[in-house]
Amino acid sequence: AQRAPQFALLAVLGATPRQRLALVLAESAALGLVGSLAGIALGSALAAAALRLLGGDLGGGYFAGVQPALQWSAPAALGYGALGVAAALAGGWWPARAAQTLAPAQTLKG
Repeated sequence: AQRAPQFALLAVLGATPRQRLALVLAESAALGLVGSLAGIALGSALAAAALRLLGGDLGGGYFAGVQPALQWSAPAALGYGALGVAAALAGGWWPARAAQTLAPAQTLKG
């Protein structure tokens, strides 16, 4: 809703409804990719810190002296990253459809 005037201007300048839809979905995918990369990096760092500080038993003291290593899986990280991008695209679908169906005259009146 906040960007409706911008999309109306794009429509006046000749952007087709399909181009406006693609623009919003591309923005959603880019934000999802950045968020997924940050989430994977921060999650891995927090997991490594928790293992280092608390140990494999999460501070229970059952396995004193045992220092497990973080088990990092690239396929799992890629899968979770893809889910993050898919969630961003799903969240961006409704605003993208609104930008696609926005007629230039609707926004210029108000």
